[in-house]
Amino acid sequence: MLDAEAASAVATGEIIRLDAEPNRQYDYYVRLYGPLSRFSLRRTGRTDPATGQEKMARVRPPQGGFRDDPFAALVYALEVFDPVGQRAAKAAIFTHRVVAPRTPRLGADTAADALAICLDARGEARLDEIARLSGSDQADARAQLSTLVFDDPVTGRLVPAAEFPGNGRTPGTVPGSCEAWRAHTCCPRPDHRRRGPRPLRDAFQLTWLKGSEAKAGKKGQRT
Repeated sequence: MLDAEAASAVATGEIIRLDAEPNRQYDYYVRLYGPLSRFSLRRTGRTDPATGQEKMARVRPPQGGFRDDPFAALVYALEVFDPVGQRAAKAAIFTHRVVAPRTPRLGADTAADALAICLDARGEARLDEIARLSGSDQADARAQLSTLVFDDPVTGRLVPAAEFPGNGRTPGTVPGSCEAWRAHTCCPRPDHRRRGPRPLRDAFQLTWLKGSEAKAGKKGQRT
C-alpha cells in the first residue's frame, strides 16, 4: 500500500483496494480479540513505597508468540492505545495518505549535486544523467566531477569515490580484479590513464600494497 501511494499522487483503483484491506483485517481482529496492545492486570503482592498503593503487573496475551517477532512494533503502531480505558483508535495510516510521491529533481547547480541526485534516483553514477542535470555536455561534466568518481577499467562505468578502496574499503571490494586494477593504474597508455585521477590511483596502489604486505607477513609468521 505504501509503495503504491509513493508511486502515484492519484488515488487509483489499486490504491483504494489496498487501503481497504488493512482496515478490513484490523476490524476483524479487534472484533474477535480486542485491541492489539490490550493487557490485563495481575496483583504482585508488593506496595509502592511512594504512594502506598499495591503494585500491579501488566500481563499481555501471548498472541501466538507474535510479540517476539522483530517487526511486532510496527504492527502495534497501527493503533493509538489508551491503557487506562483499554480503548484503541486506528492510526492515521488507515484513514489518509501518510506518504506521497517524491518530487523529481529536474536540475542541479553543480556536477557534484547532480551526482548526488543521480545516485539517489538511480543507484549509480551515470554520466549522461549527470550531464543533463548539470546542464553541460558529458566531457565537461566528467571534468567537473574530477576525483568524486573514477572509471572502472573493467566495466567502463563510473564508480563513486566513496566506493574506492583507498577511502576505507578493503582491497578486492571494487568491481574487477586486483590484476585489472594494477594493469589500469600502471598502464602507460595516456588514453587509458586519462580518466583515472592520480590521487585515487595512488590510494588504490597503497591500499593494495598494504594488503599484500600484511598477507606476506602472516605467511612469514607461520613459517
